Amino acid sequence: MARCQACQLDLRIDMDLMARLNGPDLVLFGRTCRCRRMGCAGRMFFMGTPPGQQVGLFWRLRKPDGSRPAL
Repeated sequence: MARCQACQLDLRIDMDLMARLNGPDLVLFGRTCRCRRMGCAGRMFFMGTPPGQQVGLFWRLRKPDGSRPAL
């Protein structure tokens, strides 16, 4: 999932498609992308569900060392 920091738009991400388009070594930890909402200049951050957690709950993906991602 991805969420815009400015307009709070939530988008589901197709990880199979992302891997096909960007290669199998794609890493989303600490990455952002531009918002897909027309007219919004915000940045989207990626979220995921940790293993063993309730499906449908999404947490922000952090770098493995725990540091905050650069925007």
